[in-house]
Amino acid sequence: MRALLTLSASLLLLTAHAQWPTSPAAPLVICNDASDQKDMRLVADGSGGWYVLWRDNRLANDRYAVFGQRLDAQGNLLWEPNGRLIQEVPGRSINFIGATRMSDDKLFLCFISGADPNSGDTVRAMAYDGSGEAAWSQPTLLAHPGPLPGGGISGGNYYPRVVPVLNGVFVGWGTNPMGAADYVHIARILNDGTNLMPVQGVEVPSLNNPIVAGPWLMRHDMAGGLLFERRWGNGAGAPLYAMRVNSMGAEQWSGLLQVSANSGGLFYEWSSAMAPNARVNSVWANSYDLRMAIYDENGVLYNNTAPIPVCLQVDVQENPFVVQTDLETTVFWADNRTSAGSGRQVFMQRFDANGSPLLAADGVLAMQCDGNLNGFPRAIAAEDGDHIVALCSTVNQQGGTAGFRAGRVTSSGSNLWSDTTRFCVPDLGPNGGSDYAMTSDGNDGVMATWFNWQNNAIYAARLDRWGRMGDFTGIAEIEPTSVTISPNPATEEILVSRADGRVLGDLVVRAMDGRAVLAVGSTGLDRRTIDIGHLKAGVYSISELKDGDRQTLRFIKE
Repeated sequence: MRALLTLSASLLLLTAHAQWPTSPAAPLVICNDASDQKDMRLVADGSGGWYVLWRDNRLANDRYAVFGQRLDAQGNLLWEPNGRLIQEVPGRSINFIGATRMSDDKLFLCFISGADPNSGDTVRAMAYDGSGEAAWSQPTLLAHPGPLPGGGISGGNYYPRVVPVLNGVFVGWGTNPMGAADYVHIARILNDGTNLMPVQGVEVPSLNNPIVAGPWLMRHDMAGGLLFERRWGNGAGAPLYAMRVNSMGAEQWSGLLQVSANSGGLFYEWSSAMAPNARVNSVWANSYDLRMAIYDENGVLYNNTAPIPVCLQVDVQENPFVVQTDLETTVFWADNRTSAGSGRQVFMQRFDANGSPLLAADGVLAMQCDGNLNGFPRAIAAEDGDHIVALCSTVNQQGGTAGFRAGRVTSSGSNLWSDTTRFCVPDLGPNGGSDYAMTSDGNDGVMATWFNWQNNAIYAARLDRWGRMGDFTGIAEIEPTSVTISPNPATEEILVSRADGRVLGDLVVRAMDGRAVLAVGSTGLDRRTIDIGHLKAGVYSISELKDGDRQTLRFIKE
């Protein structure tokens, strides 16, 4: 059993003496080796920290291997400076990767290797323990050059996608049969490395595009299978299609669903998200307008006569990003409408489950950036219906603060953080404004990591729930009798109490990936019994919120 699971219920209070940077001019260096770094991936480690993975050619100029770094919640680098070698293929180059965490907390990597630094032909998977050591005796072979189950000969395999599920991971990849374009194949690997599907994978036949390959997405369908979306080609006006398969790859719909039906199709970009009840919202751009479709797990469009307008304002709207809950959908995008200032801002719109807008037509200003770049906003859900939003701009065209900006936006569009809040200064920001990943820090703040082309480096930074850098991330124990949890571990209930006679504040229970799973308000008493019987077994944190302060403990649900 991990040391984490033997923690007592003594309170751990976040204080200010850790490794996270306090200045946007000096973000945390994950890797600045003189070699070439590509394809950064961010994966939560299940213990409050993260793995950062990337491809790196430091072993040989003409081939790439996978290196990684692990950092804890306080920003301490747990592996050697500039990262640890995770996976190589002797004599070959690893050119495509996908990474996730398995249900047993192992790190999972799918890697596709080729004979040179650009090609891909052989698909393998491997799992690793918390030290980056291989957890299986050898990598699991998923595909290789040769005959395909649906006919034809594989001419290459590219761009893996990974989706974690109970006791395993789904892997999808694009296969290029000789004389054809991009087909999609999948495999399912168990936690012990067993591949439940044949080598070469199972073909998803309706996604085979024999004309022009287009990008595709793959996600869990909430019912043991997968849901795919694919843009059908690369030209303006290309349609967006969807298909669902079961746990062994059998298609569940009679044919492709045209998500973008009754519209002019996609210019290029789109974003989609699935709610916990399996409702899918997809938003796309066409002629700088944004439109949305909603469909269910049966492949039925809610909007069967026309797409739902998101923003049809006369100026530029681009690069939408969708965040989903059971009852609502929130869409963020970059917008250059002159009424909001100069350059790119972040705008937002909220919709109910039926697609009715909840804010003003064409959306509201969410974060003022006045950016000079083609903007790529992203967002994560936070407490109280808020979202934490990011956008990078190298110049603020109104003379304000530029850089890798971040804001905490309420459901009405108010930014609770200062317009100077940022992960880093412009020169250290993500390549192209888009080469970054961000996730919850597990305490209602945000952690981001990104690749900076100018310095050929990978950086990271963390902001707390108030947008502060670095002054919240150390861990120090305070008097263990002030707040306690009992029993710990527990199966059905926990008692949270204060021994100092003070009233217990509001309580929020979070899973280790940062999701709030339970919240209860103060009762005016110094103790509170909480029912945890419905929670899955695992490690959780519980935070007491009182008078602007936060105190966080961990407990084990058995």
